[in-house]
Amino acid sequence: MTNPQRHRPRFDTAFRRQISAACLAGALLVVVGVGTGCTPFPPEAAERTQASPIVVAAPTIPTGTRGAMNFDDGYVKIGTGKKTVEVWLDPMCAECRSFAQTSLPSLFTDGLEERATLRIHPVAVQAGQAPEADYSTRASAMLAAIAAEEPSKAIEFLRALYEHQPASNDPGLSDQQLQDLAREVGVESTFSDLTGYREWVAQATATAGSKTSHLPAVTVDDKPFSGHVDDPEEFAAFYRED
Repeated sequence: MTNPQRHRPRFDTAFRRQISAACLAGALLVVVGVGTGCTPFPPEAAERTQASPIVVAAPTIPTGTRGAMNFDDGYVKIGTGKKTVEVWLDPMCAECRSFAQTSLPSLFTDGLEERATLRIHPVAVQAGQAPEADYSTRASAMLAAIAAEEPSKAIEFLRALYEHQPASNDPGLSDQQLQDLAREVGVESTFSDLTGYREWVAQATATAGSKTSHLPAVTVDDKPFSGHVDDPEEFAAFYRED
């Protein structure tokens, strides 16, 4: 039997990318004067246009709890049952898709029927798979926004994401296609700017990297599942242990 951890995505490289991106973003904010002032047009441009200096505002990163989304602790909450199950998933992770399509449906049922509290942590460990598109971040941000604004549609949207999962190094669905996918599962809201949500995903991914090293990561009442994520019977036995 192969080691179940061998091919599961690691946080190491992605975590470094997140830190580098954050540092770059911070540097850019300093350059444009966010928080400490702003950089005016060059004198000659100001004379021509008489315009005020440009101020670039940092994105508003969501906090607190809204709908099914707990931004501070980084998860979509489904149900309030006694048993607590936490799952960390990346929309581009093939192993996450396997778990989502085999074991997650029964967890959704237990959450909806109040037998369990299910916490789905959307992260973007594989954002670097298609850096020009950053699909993992964009898709996770859309999921978070839907969970916050239309929580009853979060499960169906997550299912749809894995049904339309791009191949490795594929840029994946565009922002408009993600919005269209949300429409297909009944989402009525239109999300024109998810910049703050994407920043939130980056922070959530960095935080998750301090808690687990592989994806998908699953715990039941804080006990980590170390078996094969593509074996629903093995997970079901683990889930029933408590």
